[in-house]
Amino acid sequence: MIRVLPIVNGVVTADFVGGNNSFKIFVSQDCTFQFSNPRQAQVAFVLFQQDSTGGHTVTFASNIKNVQYTESGANQTASIRFQYDDTSNSWYATAATSTIAQPSNVIFVDGTRTDTYVPNGTIGLPFKTIMGAVNQVIANGDNSFVSENVQVPYFINIIGPSTYFESIDLSDSHLVNLYFTGYGGVFVFGGGSATPALKCVGNPGMTLLYFQGMTFWGGSSASTAKAVDFEDGSGGGTFLTQGATFIECDFHSTVADGINFKNTVNVIFHHCDSQSPDNWTIDGSLGGGFVDFKDSSISAGGTFTLKNGAFFEAFASRLEIAITIDATSTLNGFMGSLMGALSTPITVNGTFGTQDAIVRGDITVNNGGSAQVSGIRQGALTVNAGGTYTPASTVETHIVGLQNSQVILTGTGSPAGAVTAVVGSLYLRTDGGANTTLYVKESGTGNTGWVAK
Repeated sequence: MIRVLPIVNGVVTADFVGGNNSFKIFVSQDCTFQFSNPRQAQVAFVLFQQDSTGGHTVTFASNIKNVQYTESGANQTASIRFQYDDTSNSWYATAATSTIAQPSNVIFVDGTRTDTYVPNGTIGLPFKTIMGAVNQVIANGDNSFVSENVQVPYFINIIGPSTYFESIDLSDSHLVNLYFTGYGGVFVFGGGSATPALKCVGNPGMTLLYFQGMTFWGGSSASTAKAVDFEDGSGGGTFLTQGATFIECDFHSTVADGINFKNTVNVIFHHCDSQSPDNWTIDGSLGGGFVDFKDSSISAGGTFTLKNGAFFEAFASRLEIAITIDATSTLNGFMGSLMGALSTPITVNGTFGTQDAIVRGDITVNNGGSAQVSGIRQGALTVNAGGTYTPASTVETHIVGLQNSQVILTGTGSPAGAVTAVVGSLYLRTDGGANTTLYVKESGTGNTGWVAK
């Protein structure tokens, strides 16, 4: 839904609190336009409509770049797309109406275009393939485009719905940073045989990559190639020093290491999915392997492996998959994350911890491994010689769901102040005594209202 923004004391502020990213301004006076509270790699779409008089000036905040706003006639409307670079706290206009010149660092891809297709009437270089656009960036130099002493990424905007049977191969290209944005359904299946859909190997100079709205398949059935293969490859150290970000992307590959991230400094997944029996590997070799997994899910089987010092944190996410943590790696789950699926193993040789999360998998802590669970544990627990396990909260539970959201839970310790449930739920305390073995939830919506019987 487009949110109409008021002009207040000559200033218009597009605030992203609340989730909107489409805005409209009725320009009835001279004003200054600015953004507030963007998230990482935020995208915004803004309509500027002059009133029936027209001639009003819109001034853009100093951190908004590349804007050529000329639609000042009566009732004229300009539509401008902006993209946020959080590394420099700068916004870049990346698309506009036909009268606004296209910035030189923006390239369009449209797999369904004809040879005469020109997006917006201003783009001179549309491409039918994604790699065609990437090669154009390489031809332009090493993409060290600098504006006001700030390195500006190239934006590659991919028009969907389209399917691309090619590999996006950024290896050995000396590229610095690229932003890929898919619109309307963009599917990349790789170049056939064992070629990954997305590959960046042997490119130690790469600092930043960004992908939004794209689906990566390891071949037509996700069973012939890796979906993603990221690693420095040179043995000289980490790459992606500012990280890689995937927003609203999907991944599908059932081959070994089908989604592979090795010695990357930082990778962020936000609103991403992996819903086939996929095989993930996060490898922290040479000091990388830091991953933030936010509001995302891996939920259809397969394997998830952390090794060589990898560090993975899940926030409000689902990892319903067999998990293996090697002796040097760490996996943490927060904010209601689901860790493991019922009857699937969570093998801990390193460090595993949760806070306000649900552990559904069967935990096995091996020699040298340690696990600490704060929240609900539903699966089995095995602690072998040399392993350590600590229930960080006062309650560990096994749970049975009933109709109308009531539950029957078992665990140690009192549920009062520790277990959240609806009225009518029961709690069976395994270490209770007289009048402290059965608890009934009689009031409240949180973790209070438990009465011992």
